[in-house]
Amino acid sequence: MRIPLAWLVFLVPLAPSALGQTVDVPPVVVSSLTHEHYLETTPPQQTVTRDMVSFPCAVGDCSGPGFTASIGQGSTVVVRFEAPAGQRFTVTRAPGGTQYFTTWAHWTTGTSDVNSNFATSVVTFEDLTGTAPLRTFDQSAVSNNGQVITCGQQFTVGGDFSFTAMNVEFTVNHVLPQVPRTYGVVNSTAANSFGSSRFVGGVASDATLMRIEPRAGLVPPVVISTLAHEHFVQAGPPQQTFTRDAVQFPCAAGACNGPAFSASIGQNSNLVVRYEAPTGFKFVLTRAPGGTQYFTAWAYWQTGTNDVISNFPTASISFDDLTGPAPTSTYSLNAVSNNGHAIVSENDFLVSGGCTFTALQVEFSVGHALAAQLRAYGAVNSYSAPSFGSTRVVPGLAADATLLTLEPISANQAFCFGDGLDTSHTSSCPCGNFGATGNGCANSTQPAGANLAATGAANPDTITLLGSGMPATAACIYLQGDARGDSTFGDGVSCIAGSLIRLRTKTSVAGASQFPDSTDTVTVSQRGGVTPGSGVLRYYAAYYRNASLGFCPPHTFNITNGRILRW
Repeated sequence: MRIPLAWLVFLVPLAPSALGQTVDVPPVVVSSLTHEHYLETTPPQQTVTRDMVSFPCAVGDCSGPGFTASIGQGSTVVVRFEAPAGQRFTVTRAPGGTQYFTTWAHWTTGTSDVNSNFATSVVTFEDLTGTAPLRTFDQSAVSNNGQVITCGQQFTVGGDFSFTAMNVEFTVNHVLPQVPRTYGVVNSTAANSFGSSRFVGGVASDATLMRIEPRAGLVPPVVISTLAHEHFVQAGPPQQTFTRDAVQFPCAAGACNGPAFSASIGQNSNLVVRYEAPTGFKFVLTRAPGGTQYFTAWAYWQTGTNDVISNFPTASISFDDLTGPAPTSTYSLNAVSNNGHAIVSENDFLVSGGCTFTALQVEFSVGHALAAQLRAYGAVNSYSAPSFGSTRVVPGLAADATLLTLEPISANQAFCFGDGLDTSHTSSCPCGNFGATGNGCANSTQPAGANLAATGAANPDTITLLGSGMPATAACIYLQGDARGDSTFGDGVSCIAGSLIRLRTKTSVAGASQFPDSTDTVTVSQRGGVTPGSGVLRYYAAYYRNASLGFCPPHTFNITNGRILRW
């Protein structure tokens, strides 16, 4: 399993100086970039190409809200730049000249003050692919009177790369009275403060350096919202009973969607095809006794030209939020035709047990010579029935059974238990330190392990995350992820992944803490950047210090069970 780079910060036990105060600056979300290309009129005459955004931004271009924080000596400040949900930043290395990737932002209390102390920052790119840029300049600082937070980095671009978010973390290393200060919205003392620029001596051609694009791939997801049930006995020999819960493409209005789209697909292009339950729902697959039961996912996009001459690359298949045994793949046809007119995705699985999941994702690469050019593909189609769902075939007569259903996901449910009984994840407590049913793995002071609960409603947001069962005065960090994971983490097991956000650092009293509490001015949804009523799923856990070197060495931290909230 690939662990996002953001986890690297958490894998190191917290230093004593960082235990008291972590200030999470509200994230700057960048949703659009401006492209410019011009030739300087004065020496040294250079061609400048930029794809960037300047802070403060026009409405909707970026956001970095104001906030109140007490920052003092030893405080750790976390600054975050994000692409919108489901999007990513892609930086292309253009030939010739010198190309930089730059981030620069500036929060102030309203008082002009630039007398800053410069702290070395730790920079991580989340979901990084390609060649990481090389940092050449760093100005991450809090001014000596605490009125200004400055965060600026410059990187040289040595190759193409993409990422979904950038985290900058630094610790205040000078004496500063720790009092509450109110910082205004993100601002900048330099234009073009997030993006990529290229400088070429003399006249040079235009190029696109940086863009914001969908993260999940080229093919729009197929959303399955209804299933049809059928049960019949085949009339002629061999007499068999068929039971199906499935949907056929093309579907009736509202039953499923796979919209038309345009894409440039060539050799080695990676395609991602997703079949999703509607927001807030999950697929529940049941293994009926007797006979042979299959699960099938099939879809077909084309440009309008009848062409099925395909190359058959090997696909990587994954189920989102899987609980129970995964179906076993028995047949895979995932292809792009040799002239690019058709995209085919078919996967058949043998069902050995019951499971639930929210989406099925198929990823494959075009494995034959195909010139990349823009083609317009029509809405999802199929020449096979049933094309998504489960089918059971039984010799002779057999009773009816429900095989596949769509069911609502609870708005607030626990998951990822370290009790040794939970089969929804495969990672085990690292020292056999299983906790009580429904808790995380045992820690040095609580054999039952720590627990994360949640009270309140999602819309409007009155959610409170409640951590208990931790060491008496342990520091803990409440975390949010936008995907499920499965990995050993310190003395415990973590099942949250994707884009991770530190919601807040708290110090336990008698082994318990909560977020938000009476000192907080933001809600869980505000801090996590989610919209109440949107129906999106987010995953939560609390990671805490367990400073007992003799308990399950070598790590000195542990984690609670997880919590799923549907907003």
